[in-house]
Amino acid sequence: ASPWAKRITLLHETNLLGTAGTLRANSKRLGESDFLMAHADNASRFSVSSFINRFRERPNGCVGTMMTFETDTPQSCGIVQVDQAGVVIDYVEKAADPPGNVANAAVFIFDPMIHDIVGRLPTATDFCADVVPHLVGRLNTFHNTEYHRDIGTPASYAQALKDFAYNLA
Repeated sequence: ASPWAKRITLLHETNLLGTAGTLRANSKRLGESDFLMAHADNASRFSVSSFINRFRERPNGCVGTMMTFETDTPQSCGIVQVDQAGVVIDYVEKAADPPGNVANAAVFIFDPMIHDIVGRLPTATDFCADVVPHLVGRLNTFHNTEYHRDIGTPASYAQALKDFAYNLA
């Protein structure tokens, strides 16, 4: 068994709450500790210690760290613009004419203050669309230059398998 198995809790939702709703519903379970939140439809390779260090070194006022990556399909992503310190200064979710190609990887490390923010957005269901825009100026970034791909479609999943040289047969 994986050494991580004891640190992972699977929860079943009879009625799907969305990514923001799930975070809101489990805020007490997550408690007062920092935590990683990641969408499960991603394939990613990165230095975990570098990501954690970037979170630990975040500027005052930042409640978390968002992983970013360069995408070849910016219309299908949340596009991020950052200042010189790497803090998010603009965020546009799935725009027809996006202002760049640096995208939200939907992998975050948060401090517990995020629970208060999500709690003040009771109708938020999709974390990236409904919550991240409220975090502009309050998220720093970790840019993943190793590998990141959304694998939420059969084609993108097949591409990830090819990228990692897995045999599809």
